[in-house]
Formats: sequence, C-alpha cells, structure tokens
Amino acid sequence: MIGATLLVGLLYVFTTYAVDVAYGPAKFSTFSTEGANSWQGLARSLYGIFWVLVFLAIVNSTIANANAGVNVASRTGYSLGRIGALPYWFARVSLRHRSPYVAIVATGVLTLLISLVLGEKYGPTSAFGIVGSALVIMLVSIYIVVDVACIGYFLRRRRADFRAGSPSWETEPAATWASPNR
Repeated sequence: MIGATLLVGLLYVFTTYAVDVAYGPAKFSTFSTEGANSWQGLARSLYGIFWVLVFLAIVNSTIANANAGVNVASRTGYSLGRIGALPYWFARVSLRHRSPYVAIVATGVLTLLISLVLGEKYGPTSAFGIVGSALVIMLVSIYIVVDVACIGYFLRRRRADFRAGSPSWETEPAATWASPNR
C-alpha cells in the first residue's frame, strides 16, 4: 500500500514537471481542466493521434475511482446497517452474489442524485470540486474522530496495551500478541 502510494506520488510529480517543461512555466498558471490549456489539449498538440491514449488513461482513472468510491460507500452502508447505525435493510445481501445489493443501489441512487443536482446547478467541473472537497472534509473528520476514540478506548479499557511508541508486534514476540488470550 505504501509502495503504491509512493509510486502514484512520483507519477504526479513527474507528470507535473513534464507538463511544466512542455507547456512552459509562464503559462502553467492558466492550465485548466478543459480546452487547449488542459491535459487533453496538451496531448493533442504534442502527440497527434496518440492523444487518444491520454484520454483513455483519464477515462480509465475516472472509472476506477468511481468503482472504488461505490465499493467503499456501499460496504460502509452495509456495515452500518449490520450493526444498526443505519436501517437494517442496508445489511441485506444477495443470495446469489453475496453482495450488499441494497447498499449498492442506495449508494448508486444517492451518487446519481447528488451528481445531477450539483452538475445542473454549478456545472460539471465545479460540482466535481464541491463533491471532492466535501468528501475530503468528511473523511478527514471521520479519521480524526476514530483516532481520538481509539486513544480513549485504549486509555480507559486496555491501559496495559496502550503504547505511544512502537507497535506491540515490534517489541513483543509473535506468540504473545497472536495468542487468543490477548
């Protein structure tokens, strides 16, 4: 996971540097998401017919990102339905495919509704930015709350297991932390 994250980060640095060199530092501030001053416009001007490969890479990335988003949202909805935080019908699973079909359909409908309403009101580019910003704020807030809850849990309930330094698997033998009595 860390390796993939580092590789993607290096790819972003490389492509940003490459477009800065190809497009020119003076005009890089006008680089946008559409038109001649975009990735697609740059690819058309530099690669001729091979701009299609850049376009297909962007489409592939968009589809993969949407698939990952629906996957995590529907599985989260399923888990929340299973524990009772959402209505129980979110936890219903298809007998044939063993997938949380109600959560998947609910995620798809909600996503489509939000996308169409925001896209109609603000345009597709601004709507994408609004949704992206809202998701980042929401997810970062959730991570902060979960981190604080974990610290509180270990300080109150499992004080002996609370270590601010290295994880227990680095300081204890594997037989200790893997035992069922732990």
